[in-house]
Amino acid sequence: MTRTLPNRLLWIKGLGMGTPTSSASSNNITNAPNLPWTVIGDAETHLLQELTSLYWEGVKRELEVVLLTLKKWQEPEYSSVVLDDEKENFIHGFDSFIDQVSQESRAFAVRYGEGKDSAGRELKSYKEALHAQALDISAENSSSALRAAVRMKLEGLKCFFKAQVSRIFDLRLYVNQIKERKNAHRFGFLDIDKLIEHRPPLHNMSFWKKPSVPQLTLTKFDKYWIPIFSPARCSSCSSTLRGSMFRKTDGDDEETTICEDCYRESHYGHSGLVKAYKHCILEEVITPGASRIICRCSTVPHFDSNGRSRILFPVGEEDEHRNIEEGGMQCGLLKLGELVAEAKYDGMQTTVKKRIRLGEEKRMHEEQAKKNRETEAKIKAKEAVRGGRRNMKTVTRPSLHDAGIKSGTSGKSVSVEDQEADGDIPFFLRKYTERYPFGNVHMALRVGPLVIENGVSNTKGGALVTVRDPPNLQVHGEVSSKIRRRLALSTGTVRTLWTQPEIKEKLPKRYKAAMKQVAGAPFSGILDPNLERDIIKALMKASQQRFDDPGLHATEQRKLLDQILGNLLSKLKLLIESRVSIYLGSIAKRLLDPQTNLHWSATSNNCQNFCDTLIDWEKFGPMIGSDSVISEADDRGAPLYTMSFVCRPSGYTARPVNTKFDVPSGLTEEYLLKFRYGIHDEADIIDSLQEYWYDWGTFGGPLYEHQDLFPWDCTEAYGRYPVSCNDCNISKHVWAFPFDSWSMISLHLSRDRYMYAPEPMPSGTPSTSSTSPLSNTAWMRNRLKVLLALDSLLSAAGAMASDPAFHASTSWLHKQKDASLDRLKLGGIHRAQPFSHYFEQGKYHQYFIAEWAHLKRKNKIEAYELLRDGRVKLPDVPTGPYGHLTQGSIAGGGGWGGGLADGGFADSGFGSPDGGMTGVVVEGEVEDVAGEEEAAEVEAEAEVVEVDH
Repeated sequence: MTRTLPNRLLWIKGLGMGTPTSSASSNNITNAPNLPWTVIGDAETHLLQELTSLYWEGVKRELEVVLLTLKKWQEPEYSSVVLDDEKENFIHGFDSFIDQVSQESRAFAVRYGEGKDSAGRELKSYKEALHAQALDISAENSSSALRAAVRMKLEGLKCFFKAQVSRIFDLRLYVNQIKERKNAHRFGFLDIDKLIEHRPPLHNMSFWKKPSVPQLTLTKFDKYWIPIFSPARCSSCSSTLRGSMFRKTDGDDEETTICEDCYRESHYGHSGLVKAYKHCILEEVITPGASRIICRCSTVPHFDSNGRSRILFPVGEEDEHRNIEEGGMQCGLLKLGELVAEAKYDGMQTTVKKRIRLGEEKRMHEEQAKKNRETEAKIKAKEAVRGGRRNMKTVTRPSLHDAGIKSGTSGKSVSVEDQEADGDIPFFLRKYTERYPFGNVHMALRVGPLVIENGVSNTKGGALVTVRDPPNLQVHGEVSSKIRRRLALSTGTVRTLWTQPEIKEKLPKRYKAAMKQVAGAPFSGILDPNLERDIIKALMKASQQRFDDPGLHATEQRKLLDQILGNLLSKLKLLIESRVSIYLGSIAKRLLDPQTNLHWSATSNNCQNFCDTLIDWEKFGPMIGSDSVISEADDRGAPLYTMSFVCRPSGYTARPVNTKFDVPSGLTEEYLLKFRYGIHDEADIIDSLQEYWYDWGTFGGPLYEHQDLFPWDCTEAYGRYPVSCNDCNISKHVWAFPFDSWSMISLHLSRDRYMYAPEPMPSGTPSTSSTSPLSNTAWMRNRLKVLLALDSLLSAAGAMASDPAFHASTSWLHKQKDASLDRLKLGGIHRAQPFSHYFEQGKYHQYFIAEWAHLKRKNKIEAYELLRDGRVKLPDVPTGPYGHLTQGSIAGGGGWGGGLADGGFADSGFGSPDGGMTGVVVEGEVEDVAGEEEAAEVEAEAEVVEVDH
């Protein structure tokens, strides 16, 4: 008897893993038109030559972008645009990074962790204690010497460039020269990146994508004036808005908000639509009149001394709204945060057959906790055998007001947790299959201007090589240098190289993230300084020529520009051609290797596997590039590259974080780990991080300098560094997360001005209310800040790469056998930023709203800084519940702060101990110690059923 399989199962059975959507076939992940190819010949003979030729064509086009940008910046409109950080010469903030990757400091971190684990056990002997103390002193001396050596190198680098500027240009051109050097850094001609391209949800396999937190809108007020929130929908396609959106601003009364998909498809670059990040709408929808109706507190006056109506929301510290701990009914204004969290939670269950209210989950937790409290040992025994099932628990994290007297504070928050994709289907999202969490993510490898990928249809079933879109600087779409071809390498034992005319993309590619693999050596201070100076001088001189003179015929303009670019290209080849040969030779060798599978398959050779295969671990794995591979005499002694973040494929596994000297996951790691949980964010990593400030934190925008482009708080927890965010410069800010900063700079340079929300309006008005796109000068400031950040990274990295002691101290990373230690290069600081760690103890936490959501902005910031600064005062990573050591973050989000906190969980038995920060966490699975039958009943209540779309 023949069994008929449902369509969904047929797809899985026929895996390449096909993605049966309109955008891809069953044998690839990216659609492309079926156009004729012309054979070049045997790849063994032609590949390296063609790669090199295409590489320099791409370099020429990018040089033109830089030249046109410099020309534009000389116009009067831009002459007054100077950032404060352009005058800042102090590069710092890299101390923690040096400690994370140097061998002596890591050995100290291991000993420190072992000492913390063994606290209270048998003491060491006197001799062992002396030996340990001697090792610790040696590690501290070594670390101090490394930091001092890097600073000395940096001082020499700054003095050199200042001296060259004073010789070549007068003082009037000094700032332009600095901008010129930043543009030289921007080239990235010897950088290697992994590019993660956006893919839409798979419509017929909806379980590939868990719904993320939606943007909310106000549906109505009920008869008791309780606001009813629901997920907002795109005005064009009616899908739920779950990422950034675009709002109509052309004066029409009709409100129009569209999703990014619709904007890119039909409205890209439309001046009447401006970007808005996902944000909290409470201050938009709770009008002064509504606030007075909602608040029924006899203790809060509704009129001032002049008889005028008062604005009661956001809540001011002078008003004493009734809280539930005082008895009676809690003020409705204090419950708004809880209503928002309920609506977000409900919006994440869009395909659930039976919806479960968040309050019901809290009740289930109370019953569960009561049963489990006396039988914790039994739970642990079952966890060991069955994977540790639980439903919901209270999580406490300390934060100190004053380290001297150990005064504490508490904050309350709620989140949901998901287990990893390779476990059982978790919590209320158990309807989703997570066996193939990377199937909807496309990755390509960028080598300089070249992009290499597989899984593209109609490309001979193998690898495709194209030239990337030029980086977005001041000019865009004005470049006349054309790339006339692209290459395809067919799969098989004998490989053939093909070519076809370049296909002009209708829209720029939509990237979700970039992962910096290698930072190149040019203009970092480690190559020939005189040649670098000559290139900078030539760029400056070229930008002042009249290649755009309207009095010249277009052909004469093009001829002059080609002549200028040819001169620049010849100088650049003298600087980097030997390294280009090594890079492309290595890539070509991997592409030609019969062991390299070029054909895409989600199950056996997805695009991530393909990219990993192309990177030679021996050549590009060491943190500092070896100089032994450079044969030219003038390059002897200079590393192949400045810094590498390459990890072995198995090296992305997160390691436990038990002490302040362990290395926590960075921001890019956390963003990408969402894919392991089936969560495919609509927003890219930059917009996703902005949601902390706009949506969860309810601040209406970033709080401090630099967070508009690098959306994190660079304050270090546990007293590791004395400078807090907003007192930092751009160097300190980006060196808090060097891998993330480098990666995000690559993403920034792929975005144009339409992909940024407008600048904040005067008087602290949230930028979600702005109605104008970025002006020309605002766009220049945006680009300059990105280039300044890159300059800070490369300058310090160049100082590290040119220091033999640093090279020797980090060489162990490449030689050791534990691949998970590779990711020490990717981590960042221990964040003091409250509620910012999304991954703890192997689970993903989805946060909803901050506890201070109902307060005025000034009081919100005070509450935020109180918790953040308390994290700075903690002596070390605290010990978590049940004796486990946690990552040291404040696990929570979606909180019920201030008065709302007391009226939220405290009244239900969810209060926190003194000195703690409490979060109610819904865990990935359910376990009931009372037995299998009760566990089955609880699971049945929470069961969700998949609904086909």
